[in-house]
Amino acid sequence: MNNEKIKIVYVVSTVDFSYGMKWMGEFLPSEKYDVTFIFLYQKKPMLVDIFNKLGIKTIYFNYNSKYDLVKVAYRIYKLLRRIKPQIVHAHLFEASLASLVPAYVCGVPARIYTRHHSSIHHDNFPNAVKYDRLVNRLAHKIVAISDNVKSILINKENVPAIKVVLIHHGFNFTEIIGNDDKSDVVLNKYHLENTFPIIGVISRFTHFKGIQDIIPAFKILLSEYPDAVLVLANAVGDYKNEIMEMLKIIPESNTRIIEFETNVFDLYRCFDVFVHVPIDATVEAFGQIYIEAMALKVPVVCTPSGVGYEYIENGKNAVVVPFGDSVAIENGILKILKDKNFANRITEEGYKNVFELFEIKGMIKKLDELYMQSLNGK
Repeated sequence: MNNEKIKIVYVVSTVDFSYGMKWMGEFLPSEKYDVTFIFLYQKKPMLVDIFNKLGIKTIYFNYNSKYDLVKVAYRIYKLLRRIKPQIVHAHLFEASLASLVPAYVCGVPARIYTRHHSSIHHDNFPNAVKYDRLVNRLAHKIVAISDNVKSILINKENVPAIKVVLIHHGFNFTEIIGNDDKSDVVLNKYHLENTFPIIGVISRFTHFKGIQDIIPAFKILLSEYPDAVLVLANAVGDYKNEIMEMLKIIPESNTRIIEFETNVFDLYRCFDVFVHVPIDATVEAFGQIYIEAMALKVPVVCTPSGVGYEYIENGKNAVVVPFGDSVAIENGILKILKDKNFANRITEEGYKNVFELFEIKGMIKKLDELYMQSLNGK
């Protein structure tokens, strides 16, 4: 490369703010890579201003629906012709559709996309699978964020195994843990002071996340812990009406519904138990909340889905329960609440495991290796 920086264009869709994207921008070596981020969103994302302050070039294209794809793809095409990057790396479905065709037409040597969804198209949107297959063909390499996603690409979509690279999401644990604990502020904000136990859930309101299995479990828990509070955060999604109807079996005073909390890591610190129970092993593509909860030493009750299937073990670093089993969820919560030694043991092990497996510098190293191999024709 004659000591010139390698030009990378990242294309990211439907993201306002993401710690993962922020960390990638911060940790990718600026002495080696000349990075431009293109964001496709319905308004200017928060990340644009963050990256501008970091000195990272950013461009925002307005994107509201699939009807904007052709227009946005043409704008990306013109941009790629001007920048002449060696690498285009797309994140998320719409970004892959909008950028890999222009990258192919422009002859970009390394066309990469990170697959952020797992089986949802096969299960619920079969007409979208053909578009997955299209971007699979256009990509030089595909980053699978978990073994589950890798398996779907190879076994369900017939992608050659040599084309798929497993790279887990990376986390800046220094920022997650932080030195400024503001959990008291969050407790007061949601009137959670003097309540016990606080059962935390951070999941979009969609069916496959399994919130419908948590609500009956919490209802049973109230018979023994009448002051318990169920916190449902990230409370947006296509299943919200159904979930709100289910919540009528629980007194309003025992629930907190939070659409978005900026200080999400301090929200985790408020929880006595964290629950995440997707309905089967393949619906979760990754599941970063497993890692975040463990990094903050919150005991976890979960089903093994996404990346959780790879490293979570029952009784070792979490309480693992069967899919769709509300009684088992309630029993798992009780096990943690009643056995402090057990709770401390699994949180310490989980904390150790996530630091070993998901540190941001490890992800950046693997990305760097992928980029170099791709540019060398491997």
